[in-house]
Amino acid sequence: MLERNLEADPILDQDSGQDSVVPIPTNNAEHAQSSRCTGCSHCTFKAKHLKFAAYSFPIATAIREASETAIELQGQSPYFIAAVTASNFCAELSIDSRFTVEGIEYSYKILKKRKLPIDWPVLSKTKEAIAVTSSTLMGTYAAFCDSILSYDFVYQLPGRYAFTSHVNMTGWKALSGITAGFVGIGRLTGEGMATYRITRNILAGVKPEYSNTVSRYLSPTAGCALGVLGSCCDAVMTCTGMYDVFNITAMSTKITLGALSTVNGVTDYCMNGTFVIECLDTFFGSFTPANNATPCYKNPKAIAALTLSLSAGTLLAYTYQGMAKETLEKILAALGMDLATATTPIVQTFACGGASSYLVNAAGSLYPLCYKVADKLGNGLNAIYNKISTCCQNRNIGVDADFLEFSDSEDNVAIEIDLSTSSDDESTELLEPVRTPSVSSFLYSLFSGSDSHLEQQTHDQLKHSI
Repeated sequence: MLERNLEADPILDQDSGQDSVVPIPTNNAEHAQSSRCTGCSHCTFKAKHLKFAAYSFPIATAIREASETAIELQGQSPYFIAAVTASNFCAELSIDSRFTVEGIEYSYKILKKRKLPIDWPVLSKTKEAIAVTSSTLMGTYAAFCDSILSYDFVYQLPGRYAFTSHVNMTGWKALSGITAGFVGIGRLTGEGMATYRITRNILAGVKPEYSNTVSRYLSPTAGCALGVLGSCCDAVMTCTGMYDVFNITAMSTKITLGALSTVNGVTDYCMNGTFVIECLDTFFGSFTPANNATPCYKNPKAIAALTLSLSAGTLLAYTYQGMAKETLEKILAALGMDLATATTPIVQTFACGGASSYLVNAAGSLYPLCYKVADKLGNGLNAIYNKISTCCQNRNIGVDADFLEFSDSEDNVAIEIDLSTSSDDESTELLEPVRTPSVSSFLYSLFSGSDSHLEQQTHDQLKHSI
């Protein structure tokens, strides 16, 4: 039976949002003397290599999801298809890479050390067996379904687009199998490990913590509702896909497979549903940050990143709603229900709920990327402004079109010649230069919402000059 690791564990880095592992210290000098040492973790396999290899699984899943979305949008504008496909790829890669890499690292450490992370709750042998067995079975079935759907999707591409004669079908079948394997492993380690951790927390009675009082009530209420609706839509899509792959026509088989598809809904909720709750908690907590941090509504970069991520999420949710509605109608028709009667409100409710869940999910997964883009863009614009302002100050460029300004290189004093006078013999005057406002004054006026300081400084300089 697995034990808690009291020496070292949690294994994740800070980017994953979990506690980092404190590695067991090793003496590199001792290992340098033995070039054939293979009995320790220092000389055999490093976690960073495993982490690098683990990213291939979510990449395969993201490519498949983006490809399916692009095919479903055939007939739309090419720019619309490109925008939706790129957003879908980035969103799927972001969330799948987080849970998949986290699951692979945890699985590797647990299987190697046969010890659980120290920050995990302690369970009895019976509860631990229940958590391991249930999560393994559910994760395996979910991975099997996704592998079958991925294999069928890739294998049918040559026939769907009539390029069978241009490819080697044996090699294409092997490519389909490889894709299915990558997607299945990614699902098993991502959703399977997420299901295992949620099951352990439930059995241990661990209550989640939230950022503030508002989040304590709104995040689980709204997040659970959206997560359940999104997971139901995912289960229905998986079920209809299995119907098509195996050409199931018997009603008893359809009902049995539909009941088994609830497993897909459970594993999807343990990963995507909990992520929705986490996103809502982060959003509510950003209004009252700890350690005197700047609230999100006072951070221009955070506002820009949130706007961009919500825009992309809305675009994906709009596309997802149409796909979910079509799939729900398809499965209801397969079960012999009349779509023109009472089933229409049910379809609309589930489709809108699934789209809303997908909106929060996509926006939350895209926000870190959007914030980095906003941060780089803001720093770049600030650097350009600083260079221009510094250049203007060094050269003493005037702002009045009625004056020609020359720069005295010795004492850095501008000489302004008034061209607006009508007298030709009137002597020129040496005036005090009107300096360009400093960058700090401009930024102060921009972010404080008041330009009184800048106006007073410019007014005093103009008054003194006149």
